[in-house]
Amino acid sequence: MIHGLTISLQSAALDALDGGVDGFVHKDISPADLALAIRIVAGGKSYLGPEVVEAMKERALTTQVKPVAHSPREKEVLQLMATAATYREIGKQLFIGEETVRSHAKKVLLKLEQPNRTQAVIAAHRAGLIDLD
Repeated sequence: MIHGLTISLQSAALDALDGGVDGFVHKDISPADLALAIRIVAGGKSYLGPEVVEAMKERALTTQVKPVAHSPREKEVLQLMATAATYREIGKQLFIGEETVRSHAKKVLLKLEQPNRTQAVIAAHRAGLIDLD
């Protein structure tokens, strides 16, 4: 696959998925594969064409989290974000208020450039910032 095509396909697919679509195919899909995709989506499942899957895999393999300086407290909150603990429970463990935990979590999300807790934990783990064991 041509690298430029991969980048535009990644962007288009991510935008579409963020918009709530249930299926995404490349414009060069065969009629038979398009019919299959339509049947799958009509059946209530999601469908991503093989080109889209490959583009997403390439993005996942090449995307690296930038090293970001985190305060010691942000590191503690980030490590606990990897558990099932709620922000209230994290606050109790660290002897700080729930809103303070939320503030630290928000800073962590911004620094890691991630939209939510789960993605932040995955990115932090990949970057070696936290241990999941």
